Amino acid sequence: DKLHSVPGALDLHELSLPVARTVVRSALEDVGRRFEERRFVNGTWISTKGKFAIITGRGNRSAGGEAVLRPAILALFEDEYASLECAPDPQNPGMLVVDASPLLRGSSS
Repeated sequence: DKLHSVPGALDLHELSLPVARTVVRSALEDVGRRFEERRFVNGTWISTKGKFAIITGRGNRSAGGEAVLRPAILALFEDEYASLECAPDPQNPGMLVVDASPLLRGSSS
């Protein structure tokens, strides 16, 4: 399961770009649901404060060694989710850190 293959992160790095965009959109849509109605957003990869990581990889397996997913996912956030913070992890160039807390609704209590 790509969504949970790395604890605490959405692992996109082996997905095609269209599928990776769909996974991110679906995850963010799910964050906005009441906790009881969420389909796959749970404590396994998103913190209670709405922060999570997206693994995009570094582009090592891409043609020419250029990253494809990372710039495309950053652009997705700029174009469609500008109110959310999404930034490269300074410790890991193949990972993005997202603050989706503005979308959180409901709680597990």
